[in-house]
Amino acid sequence: MAPSLSKPSFDVLVIGAGTLFPTLLSPIPALTNTTPSGLAGLISAQRYLDAHPTSNVALLEKEASVGGVFSKRRLYPGFYTQWTIGMSEFGDAPMKPPPEEDRIGDCYKAKYTMEYLENYAETKMHAGRSLKERIAFGMDVKSVEKVGGEWHVTCTDADEETALFKAERIMVAAGEYSKPNIPAFRQSNFDAPIIHHADFGCSDILSAPNITHVTVLGAGKSSADMLYVAVKAGKKVTWIIRVSGAGPGFFAPIDLPTPYQNGLEAAQTRIMGALQPNMLHKNGWWVWFLHQTWIGIAIVTWIFGLIDKEAKKRANYRGRPHVKNFEKLEYDPGIFWQNNTGGAQHHADFWDLVAAHVAIHRADVHSLSHNTIHLHDGTRVPCDLLLLGTGWKSSLDFFSPDLSASLGLPHDPSLDAPETRKKWESLESAADAAVTTRFPMLASPPPHPSKRARTTPYRLYNNIAPLSDSSIVFVNHMIAGNMLTNAEAQAMWAVAYFDGNVALPSEAEREKDVATWVAYCRRRYLSSGRLGNFCVFDFVAYVDKLMGEMRLGSWWKGWGRDAWEVNRPGDLGRAWREYLERLKSTSGIEKR
Repeated sequence: MAPSLSKPSFDVLVIGAGTLFPTLLSPIPALTNTTPSGLAGLISAQRYLDAHPTSNVALLEKEASVGGVFSKRRLYPGFYTQWTIGMSEFGDAPMKPPPEEDRIGDCYKAKYTMEYLENYAETKMHAGRSLKERIAFGMDVKSVEKVGGEWHVTCTDADEETALFKAERIMVAAGEYSKPNIPAFRQSNFDAPIIHHADFGCSDILSAPNITHVTVLGAGKSSADMLYVAVKAGKKVTWIIRVSGAGPGFFAPIDLPTPYQNGLEAAQTRIMGALQPNMLHKNGWWVWFLHQTWIGIAIVTWIFGLIDKEAKKRANYRGRPHVKNFEKLEYDPGIFWQNNTGGAQHHADFWDLVAAHVAIHRADVHSLSHNTIHLHDGTRVPCDLLLLGTGWKSSLDFFSPDLSASLGLPHDPSLDAPETRKKWESLESAADAAVTTRFPMLASPPPHPSKRARTTPYRLYNNIAPLSDSSIVFVNHMIAGNMLTNAEAQAMWAVAYFDGNVALPSEAEREKDVATWVAYCRRRYLSSGRLGNFCVFDFVAYVDKLMGEMRLGSWWKGWGRDAWEVNRPGDLGRAWREYLERLKSTSGIEKR
């Protein structure tokens, strides 16, 4: 156990210090397939200690190091970030740009993010201790419960010993999904190794001499990355994408022209945010024109159509008749709707390599046997190695079903009392009508494969705070256009919320706000929005809301500049310094 955790009771416990939401940010808004969230643990602890440096704060982390997706054991050749230089740092710690030879455009090798996070944890000091010294590594959280007004967190360590930690408050920053999703295959004498993307980097499996036939299962960016590395290693590769899923992922070029340095910077402006239908928009003639007139809707559709057109042109899905099933990789509906998983196309030769060296199948897996994958359509695929890009499972299973329900986390709807179900159905129905009235284009989405929600959605105010308990917050469990900046903005709001320095509406208004966001997400993002925690194209307006409730005027730059200028990590840093100065002036910075 880390020296900093010699006492089992804390002012604040942060769950998650290295595990990242398994997607990296793309340079085009919302082209996500691997996005950081364990970053949220580091920044949540850091921001709380900024405000209350003498507090007893600890972080519980399952892995052996900070970094999660970016830790050394996860790195592999061809692993590049989908975020860009200058946008991939915290507001109080500028990142040194990686060398040119380790960049593709404005993206760069993931090892530099690993080094940045390790350095951040080691150098951020409060009361004589660094963030890293406050982390208990190897702590697998098994249960979280409220006992007599105090939070009890039960863990097992690397030696399977049980440890109990207690805290007044908890910041859950484990990521919405951080546990590999391993399908339950029907197997019989299938001796080939099965490796999830989470373990691919540390496996070195492609160097094994007996690995000839490699099969990749999954539609998104993690699958595409592993597939690319396998092809480069000279393997015979098969790519299987389920018919029962949301379809193939979209892979957009990272060099699309914008008025800004790159697509990610463009997405961090309010003028680009205004092009999206967004329930956080304030009413005005520009929003009315773009989203309620046929001319404006045509403009929005045309702009996103250009992105789709260029992505499909480079893939040339239907122009390779000599490649069997290549056209089955074409995504639908368009990028605007975000129904599919996706990511950035880093490598210029990606599609040509797929066409030349990869066998493609759109079918579900029936069973595995004798180094063979049997598909439902009768196809048999020889397989010496099965690589899984099959996504992740919820990391919140350490909450009991009843506690999940009371906190507003996704849960079995049958756990809700009839009157509770009726209340939310009424609120969401009214909200849905308001969404489609304000944004007519969301009323009639294109045909699309759908993922059915088996649970209730998230019902957290601002996707952070439960309506029923003010002693716990959830940071970075919302999927945003820039997950790193989102983690910092949410951590700032969460600290101010704990401090009682957030201008909260009434409980009834907060319920209405939650229902509106859920209804909006389902209309705007289809399958991706079914849990009500998707905020990819809405990110700048969302941060505006958080900073507004904290009453931080320095987040805004002034008339004119606010519309066109890029919102950078340093802008959050400036706003946070304003908050700390306010605390200091009221003698509140040492109060916890």
